[in-house]
Amino acid sequence: MIVGTFIAGLGLYILEHTGGVTGGTAGVALLLTYATPLTLGPIFVLVNIPFYLLAWWRKGWKFTLKTVASVGALAIFTEVNAWLIPLGDIDPIYGTVGGNFLLGVALIVIFRHGSSSAASTLWR
Repeated sequence: MIVGTFIAGLGLYILEHTGGVTGGTAGVALLLTYATPLTLGPIFVLVNIPFYLLAWWRKGWKFTLKTVASVGALAIFTEVNAWLIPLGDIDPIYGTVGGNFLLGVALIVIFRHGSSSAASTLWR
């Protein structure tokens, strides 16, 4: 789960740096980041809070606790990446495609560990 959230955090950091977007709660968090002075990590956690009750109802406590841990780790990694990985000039299209590729790979890893990084998987 740590590897998946690290990769997702890197993907979101690249998307944020290049002004890119993605879907789901991560996309909502990115849009709010662009519209407010807050950073991505805290916004991502706040956007996901309403879905924890839904996760518990649909998937149970074990899944919900893993999801809370995944969302928290992902939020921390996005903040740490901003401090430790200075990104130079990245083409916005390349950053958007690359960031979304990283998110896709990360979600596979996170799902394999019986967790989620957002609300999109709660309907399955």
